[in-house]
Amino acid sequence: MYIYALILFLWFFSVGLLAKEVNLADQEDQTLSALHLPEVPPLDFQKLESIDVPKGKLGSWEVKNSSHTIRSAKGSHAIWESFYTIYFPDESTITKHKIPKTNINQYTYKKKNRGSLVYYDIVHPNFWGEEQTRIGVFDISYSPKWSLIVDSLRETNRISEFLNFSEEQFGFRAERIKVILHESKEKFWIYAGKDPNTKEDCTGFSNGSFFTLCPLPGIILEAKGNPILDTFLKMNYDLRAWKHDTMHYIQSQRCEQLGSQGGIVEPWFLEGIAELSVIQTDSEHKANTYERFFKKFLNKRTSLKEGNDPKLADYRLVGTMFLEYLSIVYGNQKIRSFYEDTCFGKSAETSFETEFGISLKKATSDMYDYFLKNKSNLENQFFIWRLNEKPKLSKKTRELPIHCSASSLDIPKNPNEITEFQHIPCQMRSQVYDFGGLSGQYEGGFSGTSNNGQFESIFLWKSGAYQIQSEGQTWTIGEDEEQWDKNGIRIINWQKTGDRQIVFPDKKRVHCFYQSKTCSKPYE
Repeated sequence: MYIYALILFLWFFSVGLLAKEVNLADQEDQTLSALHLPEVPPLDFQKLESIDVPKGKLGSWEVKNSSHTIRSAKGSHAIWESFYTIYFPDESTITKHKIPKTNINQYTYKKKNRGSLVYYDIVHPNFWGEEQTRIGVFDISYSPKWSLIVDSLRETNRISEFLNFSEEQFGFRAERIKVILHESKEKFWIYAGKDPNTKEDCTGFSNGSFFTLCPLPGIILEAKGNPILDTFLKMNYDLRAWKHDTMHYIQSQRCEQLGSQGGIVEPWFLEGIAELSVIQTDSEHKANTYERFFKKFLNKRTSLKEGNDPKLADYRLVGTMFLEYLSIVYGNQKIRSFYEDTCFGKSAETSFETEFGISLKKATSDMYDYFLKNKSNLENQFFIWRLNEKPKLSKKTRELPIHCSASSLDIPKNPNEITEFQHIPCQMRSQVYDFGGLSGQYEGGFSGTSNNGQFESIFLWKSGAYQIQSEGQTWTIGEDEEQWDKNGIRIINWQKTGDRQIVFPDKKRVHCFYQSKTCSKPYE
């Protein structure tokens, strides 16, 4: 009797528990359905903020109904606190994060569709930048102090050319790229999850669904208040930092676009590939990169493993120049195939040997041998590489003063030969350049072409003086004094007085006076 009673009791108890579990499950479904989640995510910050997802239990948790699932996302972000991910019926997701040291949330949108990947962050509409704009694939939140750079992107085609090159050569692309341009170094460091009073210089970083830049001189380009100067600056901004972090962004999405979660993660490759597209589309940066690599690492033969260490000064150069060597000898398609093989589980070493037929260690050694052998020839190209990226100036002809004879004389080789005024030739140059209102406003380099078709390097100082380098000779042209230099000999002409002076390699000099047509004895 007691046994039957016990069995009956246990049966009622178990039914009660089942009913309770069903009711709990129904309650969870009702809670989720009460949220009125849309079929597709609202890609608007304020609308996402209005979604009040019930707090889950500690650790991993999940609630779902017939169309949506919400899961804990705790620990999913490298630097921020993550709360949850909502999975929508269209196979897209929204993940909510909170940025430390603020009460500001941020949302990551992600959707895969037939080999494509849309992956970017939706940010607070004004906390990280009061202005918002779309330029091509770039979705930009920015402080007004970045307006010149934003205008440069909008009004020139250079970043589009860079994106096309990166896709054609390496397969790297993105349908939307989120960019945050901060108003201050302090906000940048907060965004990066660090103390806002961090003393080190900031540059930029990418986290897969956004990249951000710091307003550091050399990265930001602030308006000067002069329309001519501001127009010149925005049209000639080099975009190197922008290109570098864009490359990080689009490279990080490549494996998922191919349907995998793998990919090489060693810094020598990640930093090297980010720089490779930059030096292959910016020959001045290429010259600077080669020059620094030759000075710092060529004779040391620094390994790729050492090039993985961010504590090594200029560590990015090792991976960059290794990939540049591979590009020269084997081509970019080989680099692309090597990387894409690592997306599917192959180690970097195995993938490299499969694609290139040698080990990474042997290829690194070959790289140093190649650059040591070709160093001199490459260095001879630096001048032209740099000139190719300089702003181009229009040449003009000026009228020389009457005291400067157009006839040329041989350059004296001995100071004791100079006894008369005409023994020092006038070396004032009639073909000069038009700076278009930048004189006295801007300091920097330009390029031009001489009357006989030679490339020339021009540097303009803020004072208004400028220097022209061409075919082994240099003219330095000031308001009154002009200097000509070649093979260690300097000739100085004064426009107003007409005086001339010659300085020899041993520092001996002779000064001749236009009015009296007399000359000094050699002196130092």
